[in-house]
Amino acid sequence: IMLTSNGTSGSVDVVAQSLTTKTTQVSLSGSKDVAVESRDGIMKISSSTASDSAGSSVVVSASDAEGSISLEAGARLDANAASTSIRATSQAGINMATDSDSDGSVTVSSGQNVDMEAQHAAQLSASDIRLDSDASTSMQSQGGIILTSSATSGSVDVVAQSLTTKNTYVSLLGSKDVAVGSSDGVLELSSSSASGSAGSSV
Repeated sequence: IMLTSNGTSGSVDVVAQSLTTKTTQVSLSGSKDVAVESRDGIMKISSSTASDSAGSSVVVSASDAEGSISLEAGARLDANAASTSIRATSQAGINMATDSDSDGSVTVSSGQNVDMEAQHAAQLSASDIRLDSDASTSMQSQGGIILTSSATSGSVDVVAQSLTTKNTYVSLLGSKDVAVGSSDGVLELSSSSASGSAGSSV
């Protein structure tokens, strides 16, 4: 057991009503300031340096292959920083989720832009998906863009004051009714059949 103070004005103080440690190794070292504080149920780990230095940091690390770090909070977990980076280096990836039996939700918001990129596939799955834009919305693909409604009574509606298509090939197919109409420009191509008839053609 060694308690050492070799600085010119250094000191070693252990003051507590209760101090219990059961560990294999504990190390607190700092060339400047390293502090672990607990007050009113709040535990604070901090590191500070002089104003003319490069800055201070607190590192929580479990670098071995089986290492893990768990952060748990019964009510709320807040993380604030000028810049935040979360990166996964294995195939397990990053998972942000709420319990299926709770009413919680996941919100991603930004005062400027939100960029989402995937080198392979990006998928959105939900019982209801809605995209809202105050300006313009653009969909671009080097392959194909498909709008599909697989339900028996499902439909795909494109509603706009102006719709412009620039392509080399357009196909409209339907097992029953196919119609192209224009009210005041009077362009109408339609095909309809009664339920018991052989069909009609244009």
